[in-house]
Amino acid sequence: MFDKIFHDDSLNKDCKLLVVDSDDKYDSMTSVLNDFISLTTSYKICGFDIEFNRNHKLHKHDLARFQISFYMPDDIIVVIFDPKLASNVINEMMWNILSDSSIFKIGHGTDSLDINGVREHLNDDQLFIKF
Repeated sequence: MFDKIFHDDSLNKDCKLLVVDSDDKYDSMTSVLNDFISLTTSYKICGFDIEFNRNHKLHKHDLARFQISFYMPDDIIVVIFDPKLASNVINEMMWNILSDSSIFKIGHGTDSLDINGVREHLNDDQLFIKF
């Protein structure tokens, strides 16, 4: 299921990488999202980073890849995927996670384009406000 697994001694957790590049991997991603959503811990944490492609013709940045890390009780799962290729079900699950104000979100590069990327991905001002 995972592309790489390594142990982080400083956290005493396994870190698992899932690069979503096939239908089977999208199924695995759905499983990871369900596991995270169904956690009953007192708090949930996810980290995110977004990569962009520069569209020189339109003078804008296009969302290219979304990386999200889920801090689970026993491990950390890092998922890299293209939201434009993801199913509506996966994107809806991601929207629910990103707009859930009870989930702590750690953004990388949020002083640049990432916040705008989240807004573009959510595509809904009310969900963005909850983010």
